[in-house]
Amino acid sequence: MIAFFDTNVHIDILSGNLALDVALQAVGGGPIRLSPVVASELLRGARGRAVSQVETLVEHLRPIEPPS
Repeated sequence: MIAFFDTNVHIDILSGNLALDVALQAVGGGPIRLSPVVASELLRGARGRAVSQVETLVEHLRPIEPPS
C-alpha cells in the first residue's frame, strides 16, 4: 500500500516534533509518496533553513502526477 502524509505530518517531522521512524511505523513502513498539493503547501510555507529541507524532501519523494 502506498502512503501519503498530510502537510501537518511533514511539518511535524521537519520541525522535529515527530520522529520519522514513528511516522513510518504508523503506515507500516510502506512506500511514501508526496501529493503535489502537499509539496506546493510545504514549498510556499517554508522559510529560512526549512527551504532547503523541503526542497530535499521534494527531490526524494517526487510528487506523483495526477491522472490526465
